[in-house]
Amino acid sequence: MEFMQLRDAIKLIETPVDGKAPRFSVRFITYDEQRGTGGEVLKFDEVTLVGVKDAPRFQIPDEFRRQQPMRISLSRDPNHRANKTKNVRLKNGQVRKIHLRFITHINGIQIIQ
Repeated sequence: MEFMQLRDAIKLIETPVDGKAPRFSVRFITYDEQRGTGGEVLKFDEVTLVGVKDAPRFQIPDEFRRQQPMRISLSRDPNHRANKTKNVRLKNGQVRKIHLRFITHINGIQIIQ
């Protein structure tokens, strides 16, 4: 059985391959302290990290741009670093949050803390 340190696994999933976000499978345990739920083991195949540089984005021609930039604000800062979480995009386009400390396998390799 193969093992990988969590820090090495994070580097693996954050490093773009050929300019695109890498695809990987992840198995982790759910946990929600506020709701008192969790303990379910989930596995997602062919996910990508949200926010990792992907293919170049389409540029909007200047004549179609708004004069005033749109202001987009989140209801609150997700604070991924402090909460030790990452958002992943599933094959169907859905975005799910995973806690890094509860990842058990990446690409079939067991993660050790």
